[in-house]
Amino acid sequence: MRIEYNVQLDDCLVFNRHVLNTNPLILKALRKGQVWWACGPLAGGLLLSIIKKMPPEEALLILLILGVALSLPMFFLYPHYFKIRNEKYINKLYEKDENKGVLGVHEMVVSDDCLEERTEHSNSKIQWSSISKIESIAGYTFVYTSDITAYIIPHKNIIAGNCMGFIEKLNESLRKNVSQAI
Repeated sequence: MRIEYNVQLDDCLVFNRHVLNTNPLILKALRKGQVWWACGPLAGGLLLSIIKKMPPEEALLILLILGVALSLPMFFLYPHYFKIRNEKYINKLYEKDENKGVLGVHEMVVSDDCLEERTEHSNSKIQWSSISKIESIAGYTFVYTSDITAYIIPHKNIIAGNCMGFIEKLNESLRKNVSQAI
């Protein structure tokens, strides 16, 4: 079974947002970043109070002010900052045109032994054992080859083929080939 579709920058951004919101390792890194950003002003205030040999009441007051004025906002704003920074990075990544074959027209073919993906710039055969999962969300299907990389199938940009039929065949072929490997 075959499908042809067009991947645009917005589709890559949707995938990126999905991974940022669902991948356990990225969510853990985001929580660590929140803690580090929030602790920075507090650590600086504590260090300042030690260097200046402030009385405990004054040091506590400074830490309280820093905590409320800087640490709490930094804690709550960090996830937003993290996602905006990541989106800018993705935009720059695709601006450079170094990732030929990611954006543009793709053709995907399901066969018994592999999944084939063709673009103007590449031809690849993906063994079923290299596919970790297939996930569908509203308007998209992602064929994962690792925790953070996937072939993106935007349902709204289908050029040729039956999208839902193709996705059913894709899932069926993956299940069949995984059960044969066991």
